[in-house]
Amino acid sequence: MNEENLPLAVYYGMLYVLIVVIKIVKVFLLIKRSPNDHSWLHVSFVALEVVNTFAGVVILVVASVSKNWVGAILMGYAMLLFVSSALDTLGPEIQEKKRATLNFIVVFFVVSCTFASFKFYIHGGSIDESKSLDATYSVAIPYIDNTLSRHLGAKRAGVVTVHNVRVSAATREEALERAVTEFESDKGPSLFDAQAGKSDFNVNILRSKIVVERMFVTSPTGS
Repeated sequence: MNEENLPLAVYYGMLYVLIVVIKIVKVFLLIKRSPNDHSWLHVSFVALEVVNTFAGVVILVVASVSKNWVGAILMGYAMLLFVSSALDTLGPEIQEKKRATLNFIVVFFVVSCTFASFKFYIHGGSIDESKSLDATYSVAIPYIDNTLSRHLGAKRAGVVTVHNVRVSAATREEALERAVTEFESDKGPSLFDAQAGKSDFNVNILRSKIVVERMFVTSPTGS
């Protein structure tokens, strides 16, 4: 399980335990007052409370999975809520042992789905960098080709050229650094003297005049 999800998984596990503990106290008091009308089997009648608490997990799952699955997940939760409500409403009409078994099945299903959701589907508190949503930025890098300036002479020195590039990054600062790195690589523009390296002597990047514009967000899944 993702370490970021572990505290939330423990939190919901503790909530489920708390529901059972509260039910135990209620049943204990009811048995003490009228032992002929209540039994310890009633402790298991907690399906509706557990399913209501499970709604928080469902919300986290919906926020983490593909939008194509949202409808199916919500419909599944609605069906689960209907079953647990029916067990609570029609409980007196059902044999106690059968009612206890059905409640146990629902609770076991919910607890299993909770931990499975945190293990496989729900993103942690901080999303991995590889899974984060990046934005596409258009970066305009003004620079002076010193090899051209030396060729033209002093009268034409300092001619500013602009190199435009698009990069994907999480922030503007990251986009700027990626664009500059690409500029300095073989993918960047060629200097007037193609044999010259892109050292500070041969090219002067005007960092203070670089323009970074955010274009659009790109999904890690490509959707």
